[in-house]
Amino acid sequence: MKTLIVFYSRTGNIKRIANEIARKLKADVDEIKSVSNYNGFFGYLRAGYQSSAKKNPMIHTEKYPGKYQLIVIGSPTWSWGFSSPVRSYIAKNKLSLKKAAFFFTSGGPSIKNAIKEIKELNLGNKILHIRDMEIKQNSYKNKLNKFCKDLI
Repeated sequence: MKTLIVFYSRTGNIKRIANEIARKLKADVDEIKSVSNYNGFFGYLRAGYQSSAKKNPMIHTEKYPGKYQLIVIGSPTWSWGFSSPVRSYIAKNKLSLKKAAFFFTSGGPSIKNAIKEIKELNLGNKILHIRDMEIKQNSYKNKLNKFCKDLI
């Protein structure tokens, strides 16, 4: 199955997971680039505001998702939901997405808004949630392996 891993990463955690998933699935990778700046304290505040207000910033990607049977979308959780660049990607490409799976990283235990949005999209229900602490402790490998096996 031709697979694309597409992601937005502010701190590098999602990028790390995206590259691991891509290796396991032998998938192409496309990083979402946002015009908005999310660096530093004010960038962090901007990220939270845009996510909770469901804003869609301008983004850039390189690959056309319509060429893939499966799109695996990665996002940090901002206000318990998708990051605004990922929300923009989904809004921009929804008609091209045939089947999707999702992976998130978060500092906290909840991705409740993200799960609600995924159900509304009706693109698939495969979800991987890795907490930042699991990344620091390198204790997420079993979850990641199971997620990848479920996608095959």
